[in-house]
Amino acid sequence: EDGVAENRLALARELLMANELSAALKAEEILQQSDAFYEYLASTFQYSRTYREWPLQMQLDGQLVNGSADLILETENGWVIIDHKSFLGKKEQWPEKALSYSGQLQLYKDVLQEATGKPVVATCIHFFVGGGLVEVG
Repeated sequence: EDGVAENRLALARELLMANELSAALKAEEILQQSDAFYEYLASTFQYSRTYREWPLQMQLDGQLVNGSADLILETENGWVIIDHKSFLGKKEQWPEKALSYSGQLQLYKDVLQEATGKPVVATCIHFFVGGGLVEVG
């Protein structure tokens, strides 16, 4: 387990350096926040599997819908779609800002349900800068 932790830390540091962010962000803090986020998701949605950057594409009402869902959780009852946003606004602004993405989330929901035959049980916006998750719809 120590080897895994060391590898995660090394990868996080490498990514920060590659993106010229190592002076502004600490790898240890990013990993702590990531772990807390996934612990919250596990307790909230009891997911069995995660899918990152899942491509979504299909013809819908005569239009080609093409996108990529940031994070999809598979649960016993269906899918949870989470889209990450870097909104810098205050926590009080999150619900309104999250609603502004409802069209995008609805399209992802329609595509995923049509493609898999399984229901989407929640769609959420993750404001990763502020550390909040807002369910939409």
